Amino acid sequence: MVAWFKLFMSMLCLCVILSTSIACGKAEYRLGEEFSLSTGETASLNGGQLRVQFLEISEDSRCPRNVQCIWEGRVIAVIEVFKENTSQKIELVEQGLTDTPANKQFEEYEFIFKILPYPEVEIPISQDEYRLMLTVNKE
Repeated sequence: MVAWFKLFMSMLCLCVILSTSIACGKAEYRLGEEFSLSTGETASLNGGQLRVQFLEISEDSRCPRNVQCIWEGRVIAVIEVFKENTSQKIELVEQGLTDTPANKQFEEYEFIFKILPYPEVEIPISQDEYRLMLTVNKE
């Protein structure tokens, strides 16, 4: 009975720890590894030397799928990058009607990104539905 109780308490503690780290929106990733962020989430990279927070989508004018448009449009994700004792807001701009990931240079880092979901006709996308697919490389 005591062993069962200890196992149960260990599992309960593990669940609390995991749910707390997920709820805080913080995760650790390695350089060169693709990861996904929701609005408000933060990722620590390279042992915490670099942190990236997905703040918001400031513009989404991409031409919806299966629609004839004059301009392909674009989507802009605003992130904040924390490095050492400084932070900087950066706009990641992705052109519409493309399946190719875009990239942005920041100091010695390259951000390769894709912003999901892609717009559909008459289906609005709320801020909490956006996902920033991101890979960070260091040159």
